[in-house]
Amino acid sequence: MRGKGKSGATTAAKENAVNTVAKKAESTIEAVAEKAKEAVKKVEVKEEAVKETLAETKAEVKAEVKAAEKAVEKAAEPATAVTAAEAAPAKKTAARKTAAKKTETKPAEKKAAAVKKTVKKAVTRKTAAKSEPSTEVFIQYHGKQIDEKALLERVMQDCGEDKISVEDLKLYVKPEDNACYYVANGNVAGKVDLY
Repeated sequence: MRGKGKSGATTAAKENAVNTVAKKAESTIEAVAEKAKEAVKKVEVKEEAVKETLAETKAEVKAEVKAAEKAVEKAAEPATAVTAAEAAPAKKTAARKTAAKKTETKPAEKKAAAVKKTVKKAVTRKTAAKSEPSTEVFIQYHGKQIDEKALLERVMQDCGEDKISVEDLKLYVKPEDNACYYVANGNVAGKVDLY
């Protein structure tokens, strides 16, 4: 019986050890799961805060843009002020009130002038971008030169001699032949000397 008692005690000791380890494992797993849930909640809270901040920022930017547009519109309107010459016939108190009104409108006048200046610069830049630069074309070959204007005059003179009214003209310059071939109005071909 002694053998059975020792093995029974050993088995019971092993079961106690396994149960103890299993309980510790379960408590550790529960603690880790709880921490994971808390971390997920924190991330969700932060995500919500970021979304709210983003929405608020968008709203603020839209409001600022609208306010800036309104300010530009107000500044662009010509400010009216009563001048001292118009107020001269009135009483002294009326003159004082007019002077006070005049000083109040000066910042608005300055804003309007600044806006007008900015608009003029923008318009000037746009019109400057649309205009093309002046150009001159020169054709040089074997030490000889002719400019576009002189060549065009020769072609137009040749067309005039043939009594052709030119609406569309295409020039084909071929220096090696010493010639400028042309097609007028898409159906009349001709040739003039280049040099």
